[in-house]
Amino acid sequence: MFLVKVDTQGFEPSVFSGLKKSIANHMIDYVITEYWPKGIDFMNDMTEKCVKPVEILELLASNGYKLFANFNVAHPSSDVPKEAKHYLNDGRINKIPYHDLKLHCMFYYDVERMFPSDTYKMGYWTDILAVAPHARLPNVPVSELGNLLKPHLIQ
Repeated sequence: MFLVKVDTQGFEPSVFSGLKKSIANHMIDYVITEYWPKGIDFMNDMTEKCVKPVEILELLASNGYKLFANFNVAHPSSDVPKEAKHYLNDGRINKIPYHDLKLHCMFYYDVERMFPSDTYKMGYWTDILAVAPHARLPNVPVSELGNLLKPHLIQ
C-alpha cells in the first residue's frame, strides 16, 4: 500500500492497533496521521498524559519508519491565544523536544499551560508523516511534497 491517512479525532490508537502487522511488515510506504495528544488522551479515557499518543509514534519508529512533523496547529475557528500561535512554530523561542517522544507529546500540553485561555480548550496538534524504510515514489514526483521526499528515498 502506498499511503494511509489516519485522522480519527482521538481514536487513532484503535486504528493503529489494527495496522500493527502492516506496519511491522512495511506494507505501507507512507503513513500520515493527525497527532493530537489531548484529543487522543481524552477519547481513550487516559488519566496519565501521553501514553497512547507515544505508543503510536513508538509503533512506527520501532518498525523503522522515519518520522517527520508538520507545522503545529490549533483549531482554526477558535479563540486561540495569539502568543500560543506564535510560540508553536517559532523555533527561535520554542525548543520542541524531538529527541524524546514523551517530551515531544508533553510539549503540546506545556503550550496550553503556558498560554492559558478561558475559551480555548482543544489543545494543539500536528500531522506526522511516517516513511517506511524502503518507501517508493513514482519516478517523477507530481507534488511539492514528492519533490522534497525524493532525494531521501531509495529508488
